Amino acid sequence: MNNNFKNLKQRYDEINEQIRKLQKEQIKIRNLMAKECSHENLIRIEPDPFLLENDLEDDEVKYKCRDCFEYFTKEEIKQMSNK
Repeated sequence: MNNNFKNLKQRYDEINEQIRKLQKEQIKIRNLMAKECSHENLIRIEPDPFLLENDLEDDEVKYKCRDCFEYFTKEEIKQMSNK
């Protein structure tokens, strides 16, 4: 390998490490957002037919909050509304 390739590879690996750290931080922030969110901006997510066909997903309809990106079942939404 030539030096140019080694330098590029090293930089690539450094960037990859930075991305991993940012992803961990992003997950922490998303979890904090979910705790504070009112979950008022929900959209219905239908099961994916391909995933259903291959037993990779159940046939339950889920809801996704557009604000904090958390997923909920119909039952969880009912429980939230009863509080």
